[in-house]
Amino acid sequence: MEMNISINKNREVPEDNELETHRTRNKKTEISETNSPGSRCYRLTAVCLGLLCVLLLTVIIVMWVKLQTRYNSLNAERDQIQTSYNNLTAERDQLQTTYNSLTAERDQLQTIYNSLTAERDQLQARHSNLTAGRDQLHTRYNSLTAERDQLQTRHSNLTAGRDQLQNSYNSVILERDKLQTRYSNLMTEKGLLQNNYNSLTAERDQLQTRYNSLTAERDQLQTRHSNLTAGRDQLQNSYNSVILEREKLQTRYSNLMTEKDLLQNNYNSLTAERKQLQNRYNSEILERNQQQTRYNSLTAERDQLQTRYNSLTAERDQLQTRHSNLIAGRDQLQNSYNSVILEREKLQTRYRNLMTEKDLLQNNYNSLTAERDHFQNRYNSVILERNQQQTRYNSLTAERDQLQTRYNSLTAERDQLQTRHSNLTAGRDQLQNSYNSVILEREKLQTRYSNLMTEKDLLQNNYNSLTAERKQLQNRYNSEILERNQQQTRYNSLTAERDQLQTRYNSLTAERDQLQTRHSNLIAGRDQLQNSYNSVILEREKLQTRYRNLMTEKDLLQNNYNSLTAERDQLQKEREGFQKKFFEMDNYYRQGWLFFNSKMYYVSIEVKSWNESRQDCRERGADLVIINNREEQEFLSKHLGSRNAWIGLTDTDSEGVWKWVDGTALATGYWSREEPNSLVGDEDCVIYDFASNTIWNWADYPCSRNFIWICEKNKAAL
Repeated sequence: MEMNISINKNREVPEDNELETHRTRNKKTEISETNSPGSRCYRLTAVCLGLLCVLLLTVIIVMWVKLQTRYNSLNAERDQIQTSYNNLTAERDQLQTTYNSLTAERDQLQTIYNSLTAERDQLQARHSNLTAGRDQLHTRYNSLTAERDQLQTRHSNLTAGRDQLQNSYNSVILERDKLQTRYSNLMTEKGLLQNNYNSLTAERDQLQTRYNSLTAERDQLQTRHSNLTAGRDQLQNSYNSVILEREKLQTRYSNLMTEKDLLQNNYNSLTAERKQLQNRYNSEILERNQQQTRYNSLTAERDQLQTRYNSLTAERDQLQTRHSNLIAGRDQLQNSYNSVILEREKLQTRYRNLMTEKDLLQNNYNSLTAERDHFQNRYNSVILERNQQQTRYNSLTAERDQLQTRYNSLTAERDQLQTRHSNLTAGRDQLQNSYNSVILEREKLQTRYSNLMTEKDLLQNNYNSLTAERKQLQNRYNSEILERNQQQTRYNSLTAERDQLQTRYNSLTAERDQLQTRHSNLIAGRDQLQNSYNSVILEREKLQTRYRNLMTEKDLLQNNYNSLTAERDQLQKEREGFQKKFFEMDNYYRQGWLFFNSKMYYVSIEVKSWNESRQDCRERGADLVIINNREEQEFLSKHLGSRNAWIGLTDTDSEGVWKWVDGTALATGYWSREEPNSLVGDEDCVIYDFASNTIWNWADYPCSRNFIWICEKNKAAL
């Protein structure tokens, strides 16, 4: 625009000169018409100069009309920018309103979440209290059950004792009757015995002979009894050893049963812990999938922003084309200006003759110059206003994008809080169900406790009544015993008289019978000990078999316990490693790192030289990117779009020998056409060139130039 104004100024100067020249020539023509015969030639010259001045005035008017049209177009563009500014302001207000509503909704969901968390904790506490109450009631129930069993046992014992006393009482009554009958019989027998005493005296001699024979037989039985006693002692020792071995096996069996129960409990606890870890692992997997979904949504949003960026890039290219067209128009005007300058030089020769007419045209020139300055000022103000509107439009666009980003983040946060609200509601319902089940179980235990208390009271009453009945029977038994003792005393006095007569016979007969009985008893005891020994041997073998089975079962349970322990530890380690890796990946994601295959990439925002860029990557635990394959090249090119960025390729060690930052030589390069070329001198570092092909876009640049950079590190380093 300034060049056009300068051209107009340069054009106005020859126009003024030509007017002055034309007036001077007219005057000279008038003088020449009166003074010289060649006035016709001067008149023709004056007419030509007049036509030229008219033509120049027409050009000036056309330029003024163009300036006015351009001023109007700038006003229209300013109005359009103002309208866009108003629309963006309205959209910003709408987004602000939406942001505020989402913030309020987030706060409301946070409040609901906190209340549900408190309610869950309260239900958890009530559940724990009810569980403790249930365990206490269960303990009391077990103690009452044991007490009931004890009372039942005591009741059974008392009932048996009562029956035994009743039987004893009945037997004592019968014995008393028998003794009474025998007393009468003995009184009769006393007379008979007195009569038989003489016959017994004769019989005594015979008994003496038989006594001697029985004494010899007794000695033989005594010898056999000693032998049987020794055999019995030997069997008794074997029996005792077997009993001790059985007790040891029984003890080991009990220990194994206890150890089996402990292992079973450990197995059950480990199974439950494994299920709990599995559930937590599944929840972590779900959370990782949710994070992956959020990452995909952000990637889609990034692609959408990339599309908008590409559209803005296309619009910039259109503006660049329009700028090129304006440059071409300027060059065309410059050519016209040069031609006018040439024409001015030709007219400058004739300027000296038109100095008198310049004064008349100077006034017109000054007025046109003032009007041009006025238009120039208005044009500059419109340009400034347009730039201000453009700046405000760009700021509003950036603010709208920021509000859109915050709106999307709040929407995601609201969805996350909604999900957590649903999970807490489900957990609260589950705890409520558990609470209700515990309440029902407590009521059942309470009912059973009441029943046991009632049953205990009944058993106590029965016990008291049986105790009283036992005391009555004991008193009756004691009275019958006293009466029996009296009868026995009378019977004994009568029997003593009879015994005096038959003592020797009875003693020998009794001794023989006693020896015979002892012999039979020893035989029976030996047989009984043999049977007991055989049964103990069988029981020992059974216990040995059960012991082996329990040892095998214990080994199996121990193996299961060890495997479950190892599995639990492995799941715990995997969970901890997964959580650590997830938190690190989330931290890297928040810092702006990108993930592709087994590597992570960081694209900077600020610009630095190649060496400073590499130092920044090293401080991040990475290095400048190394391109290993075409897929990685396409991924980074797509992400960069139209931005230039440093990569980890240089030939600073040896010119023309390109190496990566890890020291490996370049195998496959994706150079642009005519690259590398060291066009401006020492170009030892490589960038992505956005103006090139999307694949073949490497170019060498001086390492001191400032660009953004790409850092790279392996995921295995996490």
